[in-house]
Amino acid sequence: MINLLFFINIFFFISFDLKSEAINLLYYNKYVKINNNIQSTIPSNNKETNNHYIFENGIKDSRFLNYNYRENGIDVSKKILFLKKGSSIEFIIEKNLNHKIFYQYKDNQKVSFYLNEKLINNDILISNNIENRIKIFADTDVVISNLYINPLESINNTKDLVFIVIDSLRGDVPGFNGGSFLSTPNLDEFSKETYVFQKHLVNSSWTRPSTLIFFTGIYPSKSFINFWDYPVFKNEKDAFYSSSIKSLPVILAEKGYRTILIGNNPFFTDHRYIGVDIGFEEVYEFSFLDKDTPLITSKFHKFWDNKNNDKRPIFLFLNYNDPHKPYEPPYEFRQKVKAPFNTDARKIDYLGEVAYVDSEISTILKKIKLTGNYENTMILVTSDHGEVMNPNHAKSKFTDVYTLFGHGQGLYEEDIHTPLLIKIPEKQVSKKINLVSRSIDLYPTILDYLNIEIKNPIDGISLRPIIEGVETTERDYYGESRGVKGVRKSGFKFMKKTYEYHREGPAWDGRVGKEESYLFNLKEDPNELQPIQNKNVEIELMKDFNKGNQSKNLYFIRINNKNSKKKEIKLTLQTSYGSIKKEDSNSESFLEKYHTENIIINDGEIIEKSFSVYPDVLIPNISVLIENRYPLKGEFGVGEFDLFPKNCSIINLECLDLYTSSPKGPKSVNKFRVQIWVTQAGKKLSNEKVLLEKEAIDILKRQGYIQ
Repeated sequence: MINLLFFINIFFFISFDLKSEAINLLYYNKYVKINNNIQSTIPSNNKETNNHYIFENGIKDSRFLNYNYRENGIDVSKKILFLKKGSSIEFIIEKNLNHKIFYQYKDNQKVSFYLNEKLINNDILISNNIENRIKIFADTDVVISNLYINPLESINNTKDLVFIVIDSLRGDVPGFNGGSFLSTPNLDEFSKETYVFQKHLVNSSWTRPSTLIFFTGIYPSKSFINFWDYPVFKNEKDAFYSSSIKSLPVILAEKGYRTILIGNNPFFTDHRYIGVDIGFEEVYEFSFLDKDTPLITSKFHKFWDNKNNDKRPIFLFLNYNDPHKPYEPPYEFRQKVKAPFNTDARKIDYLGEVAYVDSEISTILKKIKLTGNYENTMILVTSDHGEVMNPNHAKSKFTDVYTLFGHGQGLYEEDIHTPLLIKIPEKQVSKKINLVSRSIDLYPTILDYLNIEIKNPIDGISLRPIIEGVETTERDYYGESRGVKGVRKSGFKFMKKTYEYHREGPAWDGRVGKEESYLFNLKEDPNELQPIQNKNVEIELMKDFNKGNQSKNLYFIRINNKNSKKKEIKLTLQTSYGSIKKEDSNSESFLEKYHTENIIINDGEIIEKSFSVYPDVLIPNISVLIENRYPLKGEFGVGEFDLFPKNCSIINLECLDLYTSSPKGPKSVNKFRVQIWVTQAGKKLSNEKVLLEKEAIDILKRQGYIQ
């Protein structure tokens, strides 16, 4: 009887769980399986398909693709299911069905749908079976998008999410944060219905890493995607896709949300070498268009007017590039702003662009109010970073790049202080919050208020305790950007130049210099003009520098001298730049970029050496001489399987993969043998080179990223 009740309870829970939400068949769902015996074919002539269906563990399936195309200058990327004529796919759904199946494809294409081997003609799926099979058969070649099933019963309390980012908007500009420039009248009015976070800090200072934080809830160095240079390398993308990272759009898509990105953000499509697919079902990207701001707004309106046809809750990420450089506001908006006499003309242009975007957003907020679901919609308005306007910060102390009226080269307050407005569903409040909030906290805050459990590791903490007045102490801040790490705590800011996350390329030649550090007392020096000396404070703040990815690749050299006579070994370690650190010594200091030592090993001995390289992305050369000769086959092995690397007596890029091993390394042997391997801890080593295509370079030039 107990077992029967348990079964009934479990069955009721499964039925109720799926009845309450849409099921997106293009994303993983724990109640949906795909018949592995059903195969489909990737269109071999379509070079614009890449990345794939996202399973729970990040594995990709070749039936589900990103379909990339350009339409009226808009770069479109959609999750799709491609089936060749005569092929099919079968979904196994472990519940009874009372649903309708939704999908989109072109008029000249045709598919047939079967439920438990019976052809259906009205797209209605009704079955009392515990396990059901939905088969899609392609009568023609077909590309299917927006593929999901929705309960026939109406879904109550559906919460939509609209996340608006205004690129480069400083925290001190909007009126709701005390700005006197008259540049945000509409957002000032909207702020009366929201929580206003007046001390909001982003955890990086340029678009790609900062937006990744929004979508992952982790620090940039943990995402595998470099935040130093513009190219994104294949090994970085592969690591991102196969990791335990669960992006916000993927989580929401799995919960039945339709996830859309509309905006100018070239870093979130996969088919150029400057971005990574973050998991949106649909992306409409406007970087190819000069007058993108009104077009982004227009796309939003067209979408919102038809959103109710989709029958799903919505997650819409809206990204305006203005007021990012170049500052070119419409004349009437430049005239509207108020600025002190002798204000730099560039700042007035910047403020004009802020006013321009503010006007566009007002139409978006009005549209959401007209739909009738405004009360139950969560709305966030923020920025990905600030903008440097203080001449004292004109030349970065961390990258030596001139960055006045720019960003991405430091973590000063003007780099990281941005506005944040949050409208909570079913709440209409006007409350200013004067505690530190961080962009790393937005991911868990959103999921908290949408009642979605977080099962993957993240670094952020929901802002709900602050919003509800339970948390009253300042949160500590940790940030990473190009060439700098920073900690903000107890009224102090500590920033340190670092090469830790660099990789050699167009923006860095591999040279490692002195890593200067700077400490500021923010209470006495809020503009960070005069660094101070206080070793005790530095030591205390340095403790928080390990919040990022602290893992390192370790190189091992094991000399087995079993059943052999005494030998003299000469070991040489060398890097092009940087430093070598011996991990088997008590010293914390790094050696020079060239290190050699002579080792005398007796019969029966095993000697093991380990070392790391700084920066970790550099790959060292290792040379071994045995009695003044290079080792022969049988005396030298590398990697997990202890392979002899042909003529590769010195580690180089071409044979690097042979050296990669598990943390334990290869087994020891009962004869003389030198064994060398590397264990990768978080970072992927690669000899990959990337040259940006002209298209990507043109985008970066147009937006002022590169000259």
